[in-house]
Amino acid sequence: MSIKVKNGIEISPSGYLFNTETGESFVLNATGAEIMEYLRIGMNTENIADKMSEERKIDKYRLLSDLEDYLYLLKQYELITDEE
Repeated sequence: MSIKVKNGIEISPSGYLFNTETGESFVLNATGAEIMEYLRIGMNTENIADKMSEERKIDKYRLLSDLEDYLYLLKQYELITDEE
């Protein structure tokens, strides 16, 4: 299963996220914007955690836990969806 950023989600280089379908907007920090970009290019949570933990020298399992929490929030705001 993979996670996909929903259609109509636009993100500016400064982290401003706009949902063109609902009119809602959010401001992402640099890490949040980076994760959204990884999702856009098709990376799964395991790949994202591997990449970010290596770059930041953070324990992968701690990062994976935080990543799952962030993805849960993105799902609640209907910004991402699970794909079979």
